[in-house]
Amino acid sequence: MGALFFGYNMDYNIEHLNQINIHSLRNLARKIGVKAPSSLKKQELIDQILLIESGKNQPYRPIKQGRPLKPIVDINTFLDINLVKTKQELISSILKDIEKTLNKYL
Repeated sequence: MGALFFGYNMDYNIEHLNQINIHSLRNLARKIGVKAPSSLKKQELIDQILLIESGKNQPYRPIKQGRPLKPIVDINTFLDINLVKTKQELISSILKDIEKTLNKYL
């Protein structure tokens, strides 16, 4: 397997990876999916890169999940079926909630 690294087609073998300085090797490791490459030594980085490229290890993909969004409309008020009898009442109630929420921020 090969990849484009600094504009060159790179074969991932030990000889080539040993010639790369540690900073470039860490950048390569981040792109490939090595978890926390800055905490690994050079030989550990090389081993992880080779394991990922050979398919023995899966690349690390961080979960980019932040704080959940606040709902504009409080859905919990609509969970009780007895509160809303018709579709028009539901829509009207949702629009009123949206209007109240928007008035708070405007």
